[in-house]
Amino acid sequence: MRPRVPPGRLQRGVAAVELALILAFGLALAPSVVVLGRVFWTYTALQKATHDAARYLASVSVIDMTTSAKALAAADVARHMVVQAAAAAHISPALSAGLVTVLCDGFNCGSAPGAPVLIQVHVSVTMFDQLNGDDDSLFGGDTAIVAGAVVHYAN
Repeated sequence: MRPRVPPGRLQRGVAAVELALILAFGLALAPSVVVLGRVFWTYTALQKATHDAARYLASVSVIDMTTSAKALAAADVARHMVVQAAAAAHISPALSAGLVTVLCDGFNCGSAPGAPVLIQVHVSVTMFDQLNGDDDSLFGGDTAIVAGAVVHYAN
């Protein structure tokens, strides 16, 4: 008969092998988690920025929104609000005012007759995969992120 071996002694190397397998799979998935985190961070920051800009335009007085020059100036302020919020959130690549679309009832603000009913602010950004390079993305290329807000004109 063989001598009896304590149960803990037979299991000594199994935990190390399990840990090695789990770490290998975990490290393989880590870049995907980081990229998805950046995508969600960027989308959330842009969504909040566009909503704040739309709320600002919805609070501009009727006199200013029916005057073409003042409505265009208010739309420019809204665009710069989105750009500044994106810069404060460290969104890469840097956002420019040309990527932000501001519409009042489907037209450029200041070009529609009368006070607007709906204010729309939209932004579209292309995110590059900085972990694997621009051409070899985890998701098959660059990621386009579109955020927007539609608010009823309040005044």
